[in-house]
Amino acid sequence: MRAPVQAMNSSIPAVSAVVQSTTSGAAFLSMAEGSLNEEEVSNNTILSIAKQAGFQGSLLRPPFWFGLARSTSGRFGAAVHALPDGAVLTDMDSELCEDLMSTLVHEGITPKRIYGPPLVAQIAANTVSSLSEQSFCPQRYWVAYTTSSPVVQPSTAPGNLRLASNEDSSIVRDFGDQYSEEKTSLVAASDYFLHKLSQRDLYLWTDPTPGNVKTLIALSGRTENVVRIAGVFTPQKYRGHGYASAAIREVTNRELGQGYQSVTLMVEYTDDDAIHIYEKLGFRHHGSSVEMILERPIDRKTD
Repeated sequence: MRAPVQAMNSSIPAVSAVVQSTTSGAAFLSMAEGSLNEEEVSNNTILSIAKQAGFQGSLLRPPFWFGLARSTSGRFGAAVHALPDGAVLTDMDSELCEDLMSTLVHEGITPKRIYGPPLVAQIAANTVSSLSEQSFCPQRYWVAYTTSSPVVQPSTAPGNLRLASNEDSSIVRDFGDQYSEEKTSLVAASDYFLHKLSQRDLYLWTDPTPGNVKTLIALSGRTENVVRIAGVFTPQKYRGHGYASAAIREVTNRELGQGYQSVTLMVEYTDDDAIHIYEKLGFRHHGSSVEMILERPIDRKTD
């Protein structure tokens, strides 16, 4: 169920900006969506969080918080908070970032995770630390890739792509459990993939043998013109045969064919194999982000 639109909290004037905040994603979008859509690929995560917050069945949990800062020169920055994602920020000037994070903390939320462009995330972490006596450390670095053109590279892997159905829930959970053994994630991978199955945003690559699933691929972040590949997994025993490449190719072309202007994804900067696949398929580098996590209270010794 969609959360009711709530009135904005009182605007908080600052030397560099005016910050407006709300607990309603719908209210936030009413004032910020136009600006965010100017860089829809970069802001896809923030837009999708605002669209999902408050909907029944969403994996997002409160406390919800959405903030927009505008400077007197017309520049803007936005930040959102929802669990399990924590605080997610757009690219912005340092003063706007400081104002947004100060407002977030003063309104009762100390994020345990901060995600955004590297410099912005560091400024946000420093601001929260100075106000809450907490310290943050970088956990993972991510790079964004995107494409607006169909993948023309032919598939060499046998099989085909199909939408996952409820009959696949057992194998989807098994793939999720294997994923969790290899990588850490904010939510249990099996729960996330099953959630995507229920949303009809989960695809499977199967070889000619009926039911023989080789690769799983999940979609997320459906905004006006952009969709995001949010998870790709091929079990170790099936790797090296081109199944993931084939699945990404077919999903990308399908989504572009249905009217989306861009397909985007995030990948850890150390995942050379995945980066090689994406670049070979025609995805281009779009930007980078860092994930800062709450480390420990700051030790403030007194005489």
